[in-house]
Amino acid sequence: MLAGSESLDVRSAADVAARIKCALSSKQNGFEDLLAGLIAEACIDVCPKNPVNFDVDNVRTIKIPGSALSASSVVKGMVIRRDTEGSIKRKGNCKVAVYTQV
Repeated sequence: MLAGSESLDVRSAADVAARIKCALSSKQNGFEDLLAGLIAEACIDVCPKNPVNFDVDNVRTIKIPGSALSASSVVKGMVIRRDTEGSIKRKGNCKVAVYTQV
């Protein structure tokens, strides 16, 4: 739960980013403004209709070697850092199913 003196609109990127900055400033001093906006955007994108059911594991981060922190961005979807195994590199209007077993 984010603490604050006034109520928090969990769908407002500015409200969420303002609450995140304090925690970020101790870990990434000087970059808290940039990162707070990105984190707020990512959290709002995956926030369910009932914010109580928010799962922090739905937001993932990945570092891409050779890039700067200022080049960071939010990617909607999944990032896979490897080339395709076959010769097909692009396909449009596809339906994808991913199965897993725990």
